[in-house]
Amino acid sequence: MPAVPTLITVEEFFDPPARSRAQISPDGTKVAYLAPWRDRLNVVVRDLDGDWPDTDASDDPAARRVTSDDRRSIETSSWAADGRYLLFTQDTDGDETTTCIGST
Repeated sequence: MPAVPTLITVEEFFDPPARSRAQISPDGTKVAYLAPWRDRLNVVVRDLDGDWPDTDASDDPAARRVTSDDRRSIETSSWAADGRYLLFTQDTDGDETTTCIGST
């Protein structure tokens, strides 16, 4: 008889992912991704090499959060062509106006 799948709650289903939308830097040494901080997705950078924790991205000592917004989640990010900057977009106050910002 097949095993019964474990049910998850609606709240767990809609929780932010541990990591999302990862992108490798142009030089291939770093990875940027979105991870939750204070229940909002923010941009995180870490070296590509090394061990990655299996669970919560906030447990990763090699990761460095480069945005700290607790009002609105960052929607997407991408590396600049030279790899010196990360560009990210974010909705402003829920009015569907997206702002593009650069970060180091």
